Amino acid sequence: MPKTIPLIVFITIFMTSCCVKRYISVKSDPPNAIVFLDGKKHGKTPTKIPFDFYGTREITLIKKGYHIATHLENIPTPLYQRFPIDLFVEFLVPVPVIDQHDFFYTLKPYTPANTQQKQLLLERAQQHEKQ
Repeated sequence: MPKTIPLIVFITIFMTSCCVKRYISVKSDPPNAIVFLDGKKHGKTPTKIPFDFYGTREITLIKKGYHIATHLENIPTPLYQRFPIDLFVEFLVPVPVIDQHDFFYTLKPYTPANTQQKQLLLERAQQHEKQ
């Protein structure tokens, strides 16, 4: 009987332990831009995207009437997520640990070229073609 008590305590701690919840929060001005994280669509801004791995992530925002914005963001690994500390945080801390990284982007409006700009661009293209 006494040998089972440590096992019961271990199982109880393990079953009640929590974990680290990781999020990338993306907001934009103007809102409602489509968000892609590493090439995968994740909805519209503002959005909160769960993730598993740290490192450099590619965030792309697309909205009609605005330039496409692509950013490479480094998400560093926090100290409590490095071995062996991560084992204690993942399995023995009884409350969830939230690791949220917030990103805010201002999108630049797209202004179509007027006829004069189009003509200049055409002339430059033709000059370049001759070379």
